[in-house]
Amino acid sequence: MRSIERYVRTQDGAFDDAAIRLMSEAFDAACTVLDGRIKYSDREIMANRIIDETRLGERDPIRLRDAGIATWRR
Repeated sequence: MRSIERYVRTQDGAFDDAAIRLMSEAFDAACTVLDGRIKYSDREIMANRIIDETRLGERDPIRLRDAGIATWRR
């Protein structure tokens, strides 16, 4: 299972394999940047932000990563 799949709302089937790979790449990169400083519950919030940005059309993995990190830096 790719890292973000546990957070993806699968009931709507909104994402193809390429989008899930992209979101997983961004999520993994964000987790690496924040390594050791983020709680499990924060990971879910970060994943949801990346998913939402992807749903809105963002496909740049760096921007998606940064959007996820921004949720932690509140």
